[in-house]
Amino acid sequence: MKSLQKISEALTRELEQLQKRIEHRESIFDNRSETWQEDERGEAFLDRTEELQQCSEDLENAIDQLNDLIEG
Repeated sequence: MKSLQKISEALTRELEQLQKRIEHRESIFDNRSETWQEDERGEAFLDRTEELQQCSEDLENAIDQLNDLIEG
């Protein structure tokens, strides 16, 4: 079970990095002009950020399931 714990810790670190990246992208989007935000590039940027948010949620759920297994 120690190896599963190490995996959980590594995934948690990756999740934290992913969340920081998402926050950075959101900040970039918010600081751009409204024209850029509504343009194709802005919309594509936002779509990619939303995809990363979904990945973050999925990773968080996987970590929770792994931790349940470890504690189980």
